[in-house]
Amino acid sequence: MFINTIKKKINHHRQQVKNGGIKIFYKKIINVSTVIINIPFYFLAFFFLLILKLLKPIILIRIGRFRSIKLGHLSEEYEIFLCEKKLNINQPNQKYIDFFFREKYICNEYYYHLRKKEFIIFPRIILLPLYQLIIFLGYKKIFICDRAHAAIDTFYVLDKTESTIKISDDLKKKSNKILEQKGLNKDQKIICLHLRDDTYRGKNNATDFRNIKNIDRYIKTIKYLTKKGYFVIRTGVRTKKRINFKDQNYFDYSQSEIRTEKMDVFLASSCHFCIANGSGFEPMVRSFRKPVLYTNFNKYGGYKSQHQKDMTIFLHYVDIESKKKIGLKEIFDRGLIYLNWDYEILEKKIYVEENSEDEILEATIEMIDRLDNKWQISNEVKDLAIKFKNFYNRNVRLGDGFNAHTNIKSQIPNSFLKRNKHLL
Repeated sequence: MFINTIKKKINHHRQQVKNGGIKIFYKKIINVSTVIINIPFYFLAFFFLLILKLLKPIILIRIGRFRSIKLGHLSEEYEIFLCEKKLNINQPNQKYIDFFFREKYICNEYYYHLRKKEFIIFPRIILLPLYQLIIFLGYKKIFICDRAHAAIDTFYVLDKTESTIKISDDLKKKSNKILEQKGLNKDQKIICLHLRDDTYRGKNNATDFRNIKNIDRYIKTIKYLTKKGYFVIRTGVRTKKRINFKDQNYFDYSQSEIRTEKMDVFLASSCHFCIANGSGFEPMVRSFRKPVLYTNFNKYGGYKSQHQKDMTIFLHYVDIESKKKIGLKEIFDRGLIYLNWDYEILEKKIYVEENSEDEILEATIEMIDRLDNKWQISNEVKDLAIKFKNFYNRNVRLGDGFNAHTNIKSQIPNSFLKRNKHLL
């Protein structure tokens, strides 16, 4: 097992260098150099660990990594962490205190400063060596407070609690005023459209299959929403291609001069719901308890099943030889349930096919019905929905055997199950 893990890590780094070229190779060299520079602190870490062990009978001190580089972790993972703490879930049966160190970079400074208020954060140079030493010596379960399954809502706490992040009334007023200048009417509902494309990490990143290629397949849905009176805002720090659509109720915020970190947070907190394909913005939306419709969702095993208001339609996996879409059982049997990297697609002899414009539109209509309490599982697909849930409950496990789908609360749209009976 250990040797296989090492081989996978080496293969992963090799693929990253191959795809990213000299720039990625340089970054990895810098990371190794940083470890060498920090050697004195690794010696100091032994002393700190001894203190932790001596203090344990009195007070347990735990160390955690504050993942500030990715918005998904910064928002949803730590929202779940705080809510579990509030509900006294998974906490030690003794007095404890948690210290964190953040990563080198911060994805959203404004959101970070809102989030860090609930955490004790120490310099990375001091705590990182101690953190690594604890893991190396096998004390992870005792002295590390990282969530075992990151941003998976293991105990369904987000549906039981309110957001721990609050934004000021002043920011709400200023943001609304700016958006009104772009066409937003007072009391008009906002729908965010967040679609990751290859500007996210560059065209040669190792997860290009997660990027949307056929962006114009969303036009039919945008047109429907704007006619219904919603104000559709396309979000994103960077986007490559403009959607070929113009309307007074549509605004491409991602390519506008008003995009700021504060506005990003405001939109996530105030939208009616978000249409996304699985990227950093939608976990922030979920941290504010706003619903998400996942389209072109790539990882079948990572299906967001824990929250009542969410809905999901998946990318299609197609066999290269037969040209046929493959079902859940074959996806599982061929080791595709947790597909992560582009090179795996080639190895498994498949290609991905994005959702059609009708699949996206029909799912959006059902999402609106769901939020208006008009949606229910149709008799035509009731058996399919049960089979879908049973498949996940019986088969889908993480590497440690954990099942994140024991109590599926989110839904698959009726239209998607009807169109894709091959899945089951």
